[in-house]
This record gives sequence, structure tokens and C-alpha cells, in this order.
Amino acid sequence: MIGLLEGREAAEVFTYLDAPLQDGVAESIDKTLFARLLTDMSHDERADLMTRLPTERTGKIYPLLARAEREDHHHR
Repeated sequence: MIGLLEGREAAEVFTYLDAPLQDGVAESIDKTLFARLLTDMSHDERADLMTRLPTERTGKIYPLLARAEREDHHHR
């Protein structure tokens, strides 16, 4: 479902999912697509996501999150 949406629209839909669904999406979609999703989320949305996901998932997401944060600073 998320893969059918693009950019900010996908990020907005993702932020409205409950934590178990977000976790399922984070596990199942391609890492490049998930990195793009993180990049399209606001900094606050990314921070909220990291507090909701299980620890084992956040460990895998941190490298993608760091990339999203770098891209945020690059576009400012």
C-alpha cells in the first residue's frame, strides 16, 4: 500500500498507522523505499516513530534515519 504512494503523501499515511502496522511496513518494504519514506517525514515524525517501534527494528533503522537526517540538513 505505502509503495503505491509517493513522497510526503506516503509519509503522512505511514504516520497515521498504529505502531504494529508501522513495524510491519518497516520490516516488509525495501530499505531504499523505507529510507525515502523516512526522508519525507518531518524530524518530529521520525522521532515519534523511533519511540514506537521495537528495539530490534530501530537498530536496523538507525542507518536509514541518519541518512534521512543528513538529507534534511543538505536541503536547508
